[in-house]
Amino acid sequence: MDGRETILSFLKQNALPFRLLSHEPVRGMDDCISLTAPLNAVYPKNLFLSPRGGGRRCLLLLSPEKRFSAPQVSRQAGSSRLQLGGTEELYALLGARPGAVSALALCLPTAKDVSLLVDGDLLAAPSLCFHPLDPAETVVLEGEMFFKRFLPLCGKVPQLLSL
Repeated sequence: MDGRETILSFLKQNALPFRLLSHEPVRGMDDCISLTAPLNAVYPKNLFLSPRGGGRRCLLLLSPEKRFSAPQVSRQAGSSRLQLGGTEELYALLGARPGAVSALALCLPTAKDVSLLVDGDLLAAPSLCFHPLDPAETVVLEGEMFFKRFLPLCGKVPQLLSL
């Protein structure tokens, strides 16, 4: 079973209600934002981060209109300077390639050591959208369902940041 199938199976097996949308492959945040406009949903940026010199790997969920600031995120996360993680490491831990990083991959067994950082503004989102490791599909989950059911089932406690 590939990563996409594992994610969709995880959602179904845990009775997490979601919508799966098929569309042309998205190529960036502008495409993602245009998809969410009629959905009253937010498509957060999903950034795979690693500290310089090694250490704890993180996935940062950032509001789509915000820019990533390594010093600000690193300071709030209590980590040495965070930077975008390497391609091989990203694939090994989250089964994703650059441009298709997804918080849904946190349910994969390989993601057990990946910490989650979340822009606190995302807690107010009525719904959140993520790729199931396929840029031609979008999973829509209620925000509360994502934070209160999905993440605990994955064994993840998000560290909230004020960005």
